Amino acid sequence: MELVVDVLDDGTEITEPALVPVSELDALRAALAPTRRPVDIGQADPLTGVVADLRASCRGDGWHQLLSEQIGGMLAWPPESIENEVAGINSLAGILEELARGKKLVLDACLARDGIHLAQRVVCWGRIDDAAAELAEIDQVWWRGQKFIEQARHAAADVVDAGFVRYLVAAFRVHLGGTLASCAFEDDKRCFGFPGDRRFVLERPSRDADGVPLLSRSEIDRVVPAVFGVDVVWAALPPDDPRRERQARAILVAEVLYEARRKQLVAHAAAAFGRKVV
Repeated sequence: MELVVDVLDDGTEITEPALVPVSELDALRAALAPTRRPVDIGQADPLTGVVADLRASCRGDGWHQLLSEQIGGMLAWPPESIENEVAGINSLAGILEELARGKKLVLDACLARDGIHLAQRVVCWGRIDDAAAELAEIDQVWWRGQKFIEQARHAAADVVDAGFVRYLVAAFRVHLGGTLASCAFEDDKRCFGFPGDRRFVLERPSRDADGVPLLSRSEIDRVVPAVFGVDVVWAALPPDDPRRERQARAILVAEVLYEARRKQLVAHAAAAFGRKVV
């Protein structure tokens, strides 16, 4: 039995023999039992369910408080210790992504063994439909939000000066990885509990050379505010409002994601038209 382990950009499927004996597949499914709450993924608008899961994973202000305490303690660390911490957080995100991938591979094998054939709804992050139009949208957001970005840098100066934006981006990857795993568990439940339904497969996002997730502009707008608890407009927050620091962090993370996406779109447009795009 062959399992699809990767798909190239041109659609070519990379397969390898299933290494797990069929008799052990059910045991593997049990071993990968969900440890998180169920995810309510709607077929019509699956991203809404993903965003809801990310919002719930924040656990209210507990997540913000945890980040504050960690960053406060890390300010006095030597650079190598900070790098190790960021690497550890990124490793955790990678483990969650691989957990989701492993769950999908085992589910593929179980469905093949039982002769179950279901239509798939595959949702990919960061799809490029119109690079030029999205670049224009990002530039507009950049122009409108430049003042807010500068204010956010001032409000979270200690985080910026110590280079902890990379830590926040890594923490964001952990949330995304956790949701990937949750969706993989939900896919298993739907396939065997409601075999008439289509499979829902949430792919992990691509990343740039620095490990930053490559999301589309609309995905950044929907997901980053949900994860970091930004539910109000920055300009409406008084300077002494405790929510201002939280939103400042979200703006800084969004800035990193926007910049990574812009570079991806520029490269895509340059490749498509065979010329340099600035």
